[in-house]
Amino acid sequence: MRRFVYVGSYTSADRNGRGSGISVFRAEAVGLPWTHLQTLATIDNPSLLRTASKGRMLYAVHGGRTTISAFAIDSVNGRIAAHGNQQSGGENPVDIGFLGGDRFLVTANYSSGTVAVLPLDETGGLQPACQIIPLARPGYRADEQSPSMPHGVTVDRSGNFVLIPCKGLDSVFIFRFDSSGQLLPAQMPFAACKPGSGPRHAVFHPRLPVLYVVGELGSCVQTFRWDAANGSLQEMQIRSSLPDAAAPQSAAAEIAIAAHGRDLYASNRGHDSIVHFLLDEATGSLGTASWTPCFGHDPRFFALAPDGRALHVANQESDTIVSFPLTDAGQLGNPSVSANVGSPSSICFGAPSVGAG
Repeated sequence: MRRFVYVGSYTSADRNGRGSGISVFRAEAVGLPWTHLQTLATIDNPSLLRTASKGRMLYAVHGGRTTISAFAIDSVNGRIAAHGNQQSGGENPVDIGFLGGDRFLVTANYSSGTVAVLPLDETGGLQPACQIIPLARPGYRADEQSPSMPHGVTVDRSGNFVLIPCKGLDSVFIFRFDSSGQLLPAQMPFAACKPGSGPRHAVFHPRLPVLYVVGELGSCVQTFRWDAANGSLQEMQIRSSLPDAAAPQSAAAEIAIAAHGRDLYASNRGHDSIVHFLLDEATGSLGTASWTPCFGHDPRFFALAPDGRALHVANQESDTIVSFPLTDAGQLGNPSVSANVGSPSSICFGAPSVGAG
């Protein structure tokens, strides 16, 4: 099925950016180059993209800056148009999640160590932040420990909890979402991760009460049992995202799970690979691992196609989107370059493309 695809990038010299803004493509069958439809230029570091409002809106954080932008999506041709922006409630917003039926946007501000909640109006437009939460972990001294550096926003399946992987404090912070739009600390306000692991992003199993957290600094995947009744985590397992013989100069980046819950993937920058874990269908624990070169440098981001048939990698330092067909066993097949984009940092799938484009 043909779909619209949105690719974010780094554009500024201070982030070594070579991108032009947000690029819009139409994706055809795996192995065929994507058709370029639009580049919305003069946008500063649209480094991570998410869709909401049933695919009618696209949102971008601006890496290294202090704003979030909204864009309306044309459902016929996939093109986007600016729909306003707001301050992110901190410095260097890096991720986005949605709550309350897409009535609220949550962002993690990496450089200032805050989480912010921004209401969305009936058109999907961003409103000023209604809550800004500084992250802190008891027992950590600001003069001796790293700053908090939240790096991800993950909403549980019920929509009642928001989890914030925090690279600086080796923790996953857990908040309960109140219907008024406020985030409140859960009964378990944070779960400790392996010291030095640097939690970056997290993903829930689609069926089981299990959370997977990719550790950027420790190049690892940590598995937790999730209690959705009170919002708490219990560590189950930790595995390296690198093969035993790999050189240590690598940093994990993205994590994703197949919709059927049998395959988990993570990317390694430096080793420049995608690791594939088979999952135990009863417990969700990580099983056999295998590695595939990403055929580029610095796979900052990757995304599974909505139909589950392909995995698409944004190789930030190679300026390529490389696509892999997926076998029935979840293995990555022969790669092909789907698009050339300067400093690609995010891939976001939109609605199916039904017209000629």
